[in-house]
Amino acid sequence: MATKTPGTSRGDSPSTKTRTKSVEAPEARAEPEEEAVDTLEDLVRRAGGATEEEALAYVEGMTDMELVSLGAQVATSRIDVDAARLYGKALRFFETATAAQRLAMPGVTPDMLRVAIWTARQGQQKAEQRDHGKTAKSQGKAERRTDADTTRAEGVTRREQLHGALEALGKKDTKTKSQIAKAYGNIATPMAHAESLSAMAKLCRTLLEDESPGAVTRRRGSPITEAWLSETEALARRVEKTGKTATAVQGDAPITQAEVDRYDGINLRLLEAFVDAFDTGHKVDPQIPRLIPISLRRWFSRGLRQPTSEAGSTDGAGDGKAPVG
Repeated sequence: MATKTPGTSRGDSPSTKTRTKSVEAPEARAEPEEEAVDTLEDLVRRAGGATEEEALAYVEGMTDMELVSLGAQVATSRIDVDAARLYGKALRFFETATAAQRLAMPGVTPDMLRVAIWTARQGQQKAEQRDHGKTAKSQGKAERRTDADTTRAEGVTRREQLHGALEALGKKDTKTKSQIAKAYGNIATPMAHAESLSAMAKLCRTLLEDESPGAVTRRRGSPITEAWLSETEALARRVEKTGKTATAVQGDAPITQAEVDRYDGINLRLLEAFVDAFDTGHKVDPQIPRLIPISLRRWFSRGLRQPTSEAGSTDGAGDGKAPVG
């Protein structure tokens, strides 16, 4: 009798048969190419330095006022980010570009790129210097205020000590009381405070020199000395000096906002030239990369490329410049 092999009978249903499915490997996905991360400082080292005169040659015809107005539209930090990314990409392209590719975008050159990179770094440094100056100025003002407050508090205490000493050492007649009240004065200003301390020290010194029997008796055992009175006069001078210094108008930061905005304006024009030139080149030869702004995309896409003095039409959040709405 023939032996049937399981799973081979004609009557077996398809569901009872053993099937082996081939497992296909998942399709490999191409990872997006990551852009190199450049810094303006690194790019300057690679491309070389430049001068402000060279930078101004590319915006010749624009006034400083127009450059400042243009630069005021955008935060310097936004320019820094896109300048480093886009100029790094442009620099790598020029390193291998063919003559035909360069001819496809004749509006920009490697030498112009060198100047643009240097100018972007200069703008970045000026913004950093401005911020450092503001911080240092603010810290200095706080320190002067603290010094003045500490000295004033010491002066207030010394003034009350002197008043108590004069009340104890002086006569109780109207004349002496009037002299004490006049010397006590007020401390509404640093100068008035200093004058009060000096006047009371002077009056106290007069009472110490009084050799009348009553005065000698009243000051017997008193801790008031000439040295203490001299310290009081020195304190009066410090009260006036620190008080005036704390309220004095200090000089501006070494770099003004207008200087920063001027460089921002130059950098926006240079960036614009490279973005437009690479767009044109890409249309001629798709192998030429486009330089697509990210941080400055609103400035490039919303027609904000003209100098303006109107508030509220800027892309400058973060630099004290109003953001685009």
